Amino acid sequence: MNNIQYYELTKADVKQAVDLIELSFRQDPMFLSIFRSIKCRKFFIHYLIKQNNIIGGATTVAISQNKMVAVYLLKPYIANRFINFLKECQAFIVFLPLLFKIGLKSSKQLNDYYKIISKTKPKGPHSYLTLIAVSDHAKGRGVGKMVLQNIIERLQIENKSQALLLDTENKENIGFYEHLGFTLTQTKSVNELNIYSMKKVSSDIQNKN
Repeated sequence: MNNIQYYELTKADVKQAVDLIELSFRQDPMFLSIFRSIKCRKFFIHYLIKQNNIIGGATTVAISQNKMVAVYLLKPYIANRFINFLKECQAFIVFLPLLFKIGLKSSKQLNDYYKIISKTKPKGPHSYLTLIAVSDHAKGRGVGKMVLQNIIERLQIENKSQALLLDTENKENIGFYEHLGFTLTQTKSVNELNIYSMKKVSSDIQNKN
């Protein structure tokens, strides 16, 4: 698929983006394990977008032939601990309504999940790919690869990250990411859910110019 253009998500496109992400992740092990309904999954996706906006992350949509074909959420590295703490407090406030919508059991599972993945992140400057979702009609056409390349180019321009990190719960995704230069760094388990942590090394991220 050619002629993909990238834009930051607007309020007008949030619903379409949420629907695209939910459908893309409908069979994702983490979503199946934690959220009991499509409605709960959409509440969670809305939260992820709000959280990403709070911390100054990139919520980007890929458009081809006037159709949304992919969405990604990219978290920046915040070096200042105080600012990071304030951002986390803001994100927690946004999380509170989600707690009541998805229930205590799902909230606890979600908290356990985040505790695990937070322990796998390095101390140095890095960006974190929260998610990348490709629409059903665009799958198998190289869109995921092109979107990841756009993310790499973005990080090279910013020239701040030493690594790009991500976590996947789908073992089938490991080969795809390895083919694109990622390395499997850790495998952990929480509530019978396997979490595969992956990293693209600094030499592939940093701008050489």
